[in-house]
Amino acid sequence: MGYGPGMSDYLLGSSAAERDRLARQHALWGPELLVTLRSVDVGPGARVLEVGCGPGLLLADLTALVGPTGAARGLGRGPARVARARP
Repeated sequence: MGYGPGMSDYLLGSSAAERDRLARQHALWGPELLVTLRSVDVGPGARVLEVGCGPGLLLADLTALVGPTGAARGLGRGPARVARARP
């Protein structure tokens, strides 16, 4: 699928309303996902990659989860999204 001028790099767009929707979704599902990640030993010292990090909501949680001895990195589609996700 190609992208041209005015076309979003994300199917649902990147408007403020969409970022708000993603934040609400993260607030709902994020805590359960972190429980799941801890159950498979993602914790202090781990190295993780989030592919499709979007606005970086989970990436921020992963950074806290792995702590200063670990590394959390995000891979995003566009420079604007990556800049917003950067801690």
